[in-house]
Amino acid sequence: MTALHREFPSLSVRQLCNLLDINRAWYYARANAATQAERDVALRDAIERIVLEFPGYGYRRVTAQLHRLAWNVNHKRVLRVMRQEALLLLSDNVICR
Repeated sequence: MTALHREFPSLSVRQLCNLLDINRAWYYARANAATQAERDVALRDAIERIVLEFPGYGYRRVTAQLHRLAWNVNHKRVLRVMRQEALLLLSDNVICR
């Protein structure tokens, strides 16, 4: 699609999508998915740096540190990423008896 757009700059995205018989929403969703993946990688890297610098931090403190670093991220997303990357302390998962 981008190659066609470069080859025929006079055609709009709407015209190219009609020509290829694809939905414009699909085209824009694919473009946004690539940038979202890049942001996810950057977030994982930022979380990993914080956890390495402050090993005792849980997801709440990591979220607060991310906010101080100008990341606009929800605590639930930070928790999900930390679980996926196994960055939570084992002591957080232990049940006290």
